Amino acid sequence: MAQPFENVPLKEHYERSELHAIIERERSNLEAMLNKFGTPSVIGRELFLQTQAGTVRVLGYRMEQPGILPLIIDLHGSGFVMCHAEMDDPYMPRLADLAGARILSVDYSLAPEHPFPQALLECQGVLHYAREHSAELGIDAKRISVIGHSAGGNLAAALCILEMSEPQPYLPCCIVLDYPPLDIYTVRKGESSVKEEIISRIYNESYVPEREDRKNPLASPMFADVRVLSGFPPTLVITAGYDSLCTEAMQFANRLAEQGVEVMIRCFLRASHGFTHSSAPNAEAAWQLMSRFLRSHFEC
Repeated sequence: MAQPFENVPLKEHYERSELHAIIERERSNLEAMLNKFGTPSVIGRELFLQTQAGTVRVLGYRMEQPGILPLIIDLHGSGFVMCHAEMDDPYMPRLADLAGARILSVDYSLAPEHPFPQALLECQGVLHYAREHSAELGIDAKRISVIGHSAGGNLAAALCILEMSEPQPYLPCCIVLDYPPLDIYTVRKGESSVKEEIISRIYNESYVPEREDRKNPLASPMFADVRVLSGFPPTLVITAGYDSLCTEAMQFANRLAEQGVEVMIRCFLRASHGFTHSSAPNAEAAWQLMSRFLRSHFEC
């Protein structure tokens, strides 16, 4: 079976047709691998929400439990271009139990077919839907959090920035950024392998085609103005020591802290990118940390 991004050259720029072909091949390879090992049935309840950004598919957890509960909006990773909400399905039931919350895991549209800002607008649509339909969903509208893994972490941070431009912002009560890419504009030579650089460029160009547009804080939250950062909700930033994204995540966390935002930073030194979605030794500790952080802000 082909290795991920096998025989893809490192280029300064990829044409849109190239990106489509590469991503289509990678999705096919991933699907073939999953089919080979068998894919378990999805645990989450499939829902289709009619939002301001159109119909958005989500997977819901603990939706049948009675009473009013907090809500976690979960945003999966895979570089804005791969996978679906099913990627996080194995981990959501336990997180819901640990945090004592309902979860809506967003199956946002993928690039390059749906480039920036479509995925972000869909995530915002789910946030607004949850606030406006809190009674029927059985959630406390004042206790809605957002967590994002990898590219989902970018979307979670960007969602806060986007909300602050709204006349009536619906800011989450807290957010979790799990090894997020927060600067998709800057090329940092020497901080990653050639394969990582190839994948990063393909992901970033697929999501935001024009390079200068990647300076937009909604695409690269690192470029947000300090006045915007000062309005962020309490934030947990999780990084991995062997991840080339570790530096920018730490820098972003420090920028938030400098603006007086309540920030918790935890670097798992011996972990790699994506470790929370694996059997890595530190994975359980990271999920426990996320749940404690969420629960502490649900109880405020």
